[in-house]
Amino acid sequence: MLDPLREAAFRGKEAPLCGDLSAFGNAMIMNTEAQNRLHPELVGERSQQVIGVARNFIEGYKVNGAGGIGGSVTLLMKADTRYKNTLIDKIQKLNSDFRNIPIQLAPYGLR
Repeated sequence: MLDPLREAAFRGKEAPLCGDLSAFGNAMIMNTEAQNRLHPELVGERSQQVIGVARNFIEGYKVNGAGGIGGSVTLLMKADTRYKNTLIDKIQKLNSDFRNIPIQLAPYGLR
């Protein structure tokens, strides 16, 4: 039951080490889908809305936190980021509670 989460974590660790952001995005998706199979409220309706709007703009997504109304969704943009601001606007228009928190992958990892 937890094996898919373990596999996603392993792939999520290995992919950036190989410089494969597409595989990293797939690991993020694998994790979120495994969470959803554990319990559908772990990937709540709000998270599903964000993922639905973002799907064509991103390599991957991962739901973080306890699910339901709380938590966050991390989106891994495709290499072509020219639509990033359009995506952010679309997501924020879905719900006035939604906020963009800009983050980026650390080029040298956690120190």
